[in-house]
Amino acid sequence: KAVIATAKSSFKQSTRDLAKWREDNTARIQHDQEKCDALQKQLKPLCAIVRNEYSKQCLQEDFRSGLKDLYKKDDGDDEDGGDVDVNAALPEDFNMDVFGISANDYLKLMKIKPSRDGPPSCFSNAEDTQIPLLRAF
Repeated sequence: KAVIATAKSSFKQSTRDLAKWREDNTARIQHDQEKCDALQKQLKPLCAIVRNEYSKQCLQEDFRSGLKDLYKKDDGDDEDGGDVDVNAALPEDFNMDVFGISANDYLKLMKIKPSRDGPPSCFSNAEDTQIPLLRAF
């Protein structure tokens, strides 16, 4: 019984210590959480921009590769035995226009979507949504 009483006493003291620590550090925890939220808000659009750029490059490479595959002929299909110029249809430096848009954020930023739908989830600048670039295209 003495061991149980000691354990209970230790548990109660630990609970009190934890409650006091929380009370003493609530403001600091809240400050750190707000700082973390602000940093994440800055990081989110940066990640989206980098992801869009990566996706754009992949789509452009896939487009060129697919077009080259369309122009390739099997060895048995060539009557003259010559190679077909697979680059004739598309210059090597051609970049297909690709827009990784964020329509919801654009609509919210432009106040087209009602405010009850909440704030934009990623971007705080309409230009970053790439909708203006697509419209200019």
